[in-house]
Amino acid sequence: MKYFLAFFFFFTVVNNPVPAQNNPSLIKDTAVIDKNSYAPDLEFFTDYSKINSLKQLREKLKGSPVFIDLWASWCGPCRREFYYKDSLDAFLKDQGVKMLYLSMDDEAHETQWKDLLKFLKMGGMHMRANTALQYDLSRIIWKQNGGFSIPRYILLSKEGTVLSNKMLRPSDGALLYQQIRSLLGK
Repeated sequence: MKYFLAFFFFFTVVNNPVPAQNNPSLIKDTAVIDKNSYAPDLEFFTDYSKINSLKQLREKLKGSPVFIDLWASWCGPCRREFYYKDSLDAFLKDQGVKMLYLSMDDEAHETQWKDLLKFLKMGGMHMRANTALQYDLSRIIWKQNGGFSIPRYILLSKEGTVLSNKMLRPSDGALLYQQIRSLLGK
């Protein structure tokens, strides 16, 4: 079983290139990429390591609607959804909705998570869920005790209420945009 897991890890995580490597058109000039710095508009959520529950997170996000992307650096399907990031960001901005990228990476993978943000030049608001928040999300969103399936998307109202924890994916484009508009009453 250990060998299968090692083989699976290598071919799904280590050997799974990020979207920009699969599609060079996503990188305008590879010579300009600085793999050691973040996108200029990247923002780490303040004191994210101290947020231990979805309730605490919702309290901190009150004030405007928020679309939350639950993902992890090791998740190929999550990273493939980043192909649609620019169009989603433009739509959300037009609707007055903030975007939060919530990484489900374990604390041991914090460097890998931050390195991927640098490589992809991922702007926006980011945080990594600590163990307590991961468990709380697992219990509330997935109705499990510690397990989760990603990518997963959540829409919060400006009051911090969960409008939906089963949002469509960014790759669903117009269908997702229609879902967001409908839930926000627009």
